[in-house]
Amino acid sequence: VRNKGTIGGAICNADPAADYPAALLGLDAIIITNEREINSSDFFIDMFETSLKEEEIVIAVKLPIAKFTKYLKFASLASKYAIVGVFVVKNELVKFSVTGASNSPFIIKELENMEIRELEKINIDNLNFENYFINSDLHASSEYKISLIKTMLKKAINFIRDEWKRNIF
Repeated sequence: VRNKGTIGGAICNADPAADYPAALLGLDAIIITNEREINSSDFFIDMFETSLKEEEIVIAVKLPIAKFTKYLKFASLASKYAIVGVFVVKNELVKFSVTGASNSPFIIKELENMEIRELEKINIDNLNFENYFINSDLHASSEYKISLIKTMLKKAINFIRDEWKRNIF
């Protein structure tokens, strides 16, 4: 069964360390059910909890096409789930989503919808993660997860900047 798993089943599980939720959130995906369409920002509520109603079933997921995406992940060696994962989307503006660090995936609001030139001016080390509930668990403390997020953000920004300078976008 695991080899035949679907994106719908994976997101309905709403595992806080799963990879798909960060991508769906970063891309502003639409989850289509038998009753309605749900924006990904409204879909993931908490750990293993979604906004699905009792008899609601996911039947499709609309994923917008982005100019560029990249996913950086620091995984648990045992489960391969993300201790921290950072998903970056580059269209006209840049957006970052995080998985594994909290009870549900989240967008880094301080970096949301910025231009590449603006990103280069941001000191990632000065981002305040008190606005997000970064949890400690058996894999890593909240301080360690914050450090991982900052490291991955720096790598993602450098990668985007390098691609932009090569005029790939």
